[in-house]
Amino acid sequence: MAITKPVVLPADMTDAYAIKSVAQGEGGPNEQIRAFRWIIDELCNTYGMSFDEESSRMTDFNEGRRHVGRSLVNIINENLGQIETKGPRGL
Repeated sequence: MAITKPVVLPADMTDAYAIKSVAQGEGGPNEQIRAFRWIIDELCNTYGMSFDEESSRMTDFNEGRRHVGRSLVNIINENLGQIETKGPRGL
């Protein structure tokens, strides 16, 4: 089934409260993890399909979403010392 609308709000309001808490600098460790997981998995659809059989434009949009998620995941998984040495394009 094609993705016709991008996700803009969490289905679970606990995720929304976690994101809000983190944005306000008040989120504890569990809220930080929950917020970041929702951003990576749901908002960015990092590990999902980009292709939308009904719209090449939505496919392009979905690829943009995934790019943001993959960029965040790369920062998490990379050795930050190497990034400082190589510069941001060194990934």
